[in-house]
Amino acid sequence: MKFNYIWKNKQSISEIDIISNPSNKELLLTFEQHFSQPITLSATDFKTNRQIMIELNDIEAMEASGHFTKIF
Repeated sequence: MKFNYIWKNKQSISEIDIISNPSNKELLLTFEQHFSQPITLSATDFKTNRQIMIELNDIEAMEASGHFTKIF
């Protein structure tokens, strides 16, 4: 499958237009479902030594510290 990109300054930053053949409908619906689901990461809280789940949208920054990563 080939992807063609067209960049428009007037396009809303919160929208993406996809034009496709109707035979790709199921594929694109699956694609849309994957992008609309929140992405979570598993991390260890070193204060409690427990695994916690963090949504990717909640992460502001990550800082490497040796073999650990600090998540803000």
